Amino acid sequence: MTDTDAALERLMVKAAHLQDELAQICCHATAADGQVQVTVDVAGAIVELSLAATLYGTDLGDLAAAITAAHTAAHAEAAQIATDLQRELRDDPYTAAIATRLAAAGRQTPPQPAYDDSCRAQANESAW
Repeated sequence: MTDTDAALERLMVKAAHLQDELAQICCHATAADGQVQVTVDVAGAIVELSLAATLYGTDLGDLAAAITAAHTAAHAEAAQIATDLQRELRDDPYTAAIATRLAAAGRQTPPQPAYDDSCRAQANESAW
């Protein structure tokens, strides 16, 4: 195996590990004194929304604002975790060299990977 092959193999392993880590990102946030609880996946999709029974009769505008606030907080946390994880791969010199070669060849980077429902499973097991 050449040095280039070995470097490419290390990069592929690192990328696969990153993809696995990204798929596992699951963030929680609350609003309205904990009465609104939101869980999101790495893409910011809500995988669980819990509303306390005490919210019955709450102004719908206030309820919507609380849900939005919790979602925004959870999504921001997921995005930051994903960015931090991706930085490790993006800053890898081999990744930069490959991206440069692909760009020079007129190729685009591959599409983003699909994420599984592991976050939904984690949300269902959480202590909310």
